[in-house]
Amino acid sequence: MQNVSDIRIARNRTPRRVLFLGAPGTSAEATRWAMVKGWLQSEGILPVRRNHGEVLCVIASEDVLDGMCSPIEAAALQRARELGTPCIGIHESAAIWDLTAPVRPRRQSVGA
Repeated sequence: MQNVSDIRIARNRTPRRVLFLGAPGTSAEATRWAMVKGWLQSEGILPVRRNHGEVLCVIASEDVLDGMCSPIEAAALQRARELGTPCIGIHESAAIWDLTAPVRPRRQSVGA
C-alpha cells in the first residue's frame, strides 16, 4: 500500500457517507436525527439510507441497536459490524464528531 502524503488525497479516499438505520422512536430522537443529518450535509457528508459501498459509520436508532427492527436492518447492522464499521446510536455526539473528523473540512480560526 502506498503512503498518502497529501491530506486532500487521503480525504478523497475516505468514504463521505454515513448510513442511517431505523427510524426515530421518540420525538427527541426524531429531532436529534434531523439535526445530525443536517449537520452532516453542511459538512459535505452524505447521509444515506441504503449502503452501496463504504461508509464512515452507521448511525442507528435505539430500536435497531436493541434488535427491534426489520430483518433487512438487522442484516445491514450485522454486515457493518462484520466489516469493522463503527455502529453508534444517534445520541452519541462525541463518537459522531470523532468518526467524521477525517472528512470534515478544516476550519481556519479567526486571526490565524
